[in-house]
Amino acid sequence: MTKIYTGNFRQEGDVWIAEVAEVPQAHTFGKTLSRARDYLHDALALYLDVPSDSIEIDVNVVTSDAAVSKAVNQARQARRVEEEARKNVQVAVPTAAKRLVGLGYSLRDIAVMLDLSHQRVQQLVSEASQTGAAAALKAARSSGVSTQAAKTARGKATEALRDAGSERTTRKGGKKAAPRKKVKESA
Repeated sequence: MTKIYTGNFRQEGDVWIAEVAEVPQAHTFGKTLSRARDYLHDALALYLDVPSDSIEIDVNVVTSDAAVSKAVNQARQARRVEEEARKNVQVAVPTAAKRLVGLGYSLRDIAVMLDLSHQRVQQLVSEASQTGAAAALKAARSSGVSTQAAKTARGKATEALRDAGSERTTRKGGKKAAPRKKVKESA
């Protein structure tokens, strides 16, 4: 597990001075902010005698203008919140799309529900079916099922999910509507 430490950085002349708020014994400097951060990371790992990938430095910039320092740090915090929200969306949206398809909703209805295009919903459902099919193949292989049988099962699972995503439904009763007829283009 990664532990996050606060690194306070201030510019003095042409160098950046860096120190860890929680461990004042860990301090260093660098010509650029990036280098100072890297050096501080290394210094802290050495001081604590831990692997460098087990710690992280959260940059806290200190300037001569307290309002500017506060604005920079608020912007960094907002970016962290945004990144966390993005991660949550990457899990929640495909899960919801897959479940809605399972309930028989059309891709276009799901698109409106999730505020996406129907093409993006199709991608999400397709990606979910490929991931599920790959997991089924791996599970079948590890349980001793032959490779050919596992591939057959994977193909059937993928086909079933693809069919589920492309079928149209009516609004009342969830009954399947007749598929659209393809119109031949005249040359």
